[in-house]
Amino acid sequence: MKHIIFGGDGFVGRHLAESLVNEGEEVLVADIAKSDLPHYARARFVHCDVTKAEDVFAVEIGPDDMVYNMAAKMLSPLQIRSKRWEFFGRSIITGPRTS
Repeated sequence: MKHIIFGGDGFVGRHLAESLVNEGEEVLVADIAKSDLPHYARARFVHCDVTKAEDVFAVEIGPDDMVYNMAAKMLSPLQIRSKRWEFFGRSIITGPRTS
């Protein structure tokens, strides 16, 4: 079993990855960025933009793997409230449409 962390290089994800690696667990970090943190030398990394379905589906997930979604789109540059849906909309999974 491996631990797959989408957004594993973000603020929360990097701490989760470090904790799991230090416990001797197998960790796969899936993110659009990769820092030079020391614990990443003991984890696998794949480039993954969660707003692109093909990137997410390319991450190999086994039946016994644990998946953590720590991915978030940063609010930068700051957006006025009326524009936030346009900014964040692609990163929200809406599920199947039935109409």
